Amino acid sequence: ASDDEVARLLLSLDGKILAAGDHTTITLWDSTRGSLQSTIEDKDDMFFGLTFSPDNTLIAAATDEGHGRIWSTATGELKQTVTVDDERTLSLAFSPDGKTIATGSELIRIWDVETGELQHILTGPGDRKLSFSAIYYGHVWPSEIWQVLFSSDGRKLVSVCPEAHCVRIWNTETWTLDKTILGREAGF
Repeated sequence: ASDDEVARLLLSLDGKILAAGDHTTITLWDSTRGSLQSTIEDKDDMFFGLTFSPDNTLIAAATDEGHGRIWSTATGELKQTVTVDDERTLSLAFSPDGKTIATGSELIRIWDVETGELQHILTGPGDRKLSFSAIYYGHVWPSEIWQVLFSSDGRKLVSVCPEAHCVRIWNTETWTLDKTILGREAGF
């Protein structure tokens, strides 16, 4: 990373690339040689979540300005940007086939990686509304999706929303909500 402290580390699925990120820089290292592979900088956005594509050729970052940015791991070249207006994007995940990326903000959005086209918007009960805990603690924003991840077979997408105290499990064949786990069941 840059002069800031490393805020996140991520190792590619094959273990060959180490990503070290601070708020505005992602440094990619060849972990087998210990050499610098590429550096990605974006002074206009703050990075939140990071994820590698299943084939490790791409790395994506969620940003505070509502972007999901996707770069080549070999060159650091920006390949795609998906954008949500007026929301922070906190999390993202590639599908196991690498063709789709899910982003988590106030809602979950499903994008085509190659074209950047929005494919689906997933909403559950209470989305885009202030949760009781958000109102109690004086928050002025709706509950946000802090993490999204696909099952290894790609048939399920899981989302976590700590402010609403829930985990949701989505069916990716129909893009519908299968189950919501609330409160203590969800570990909150």
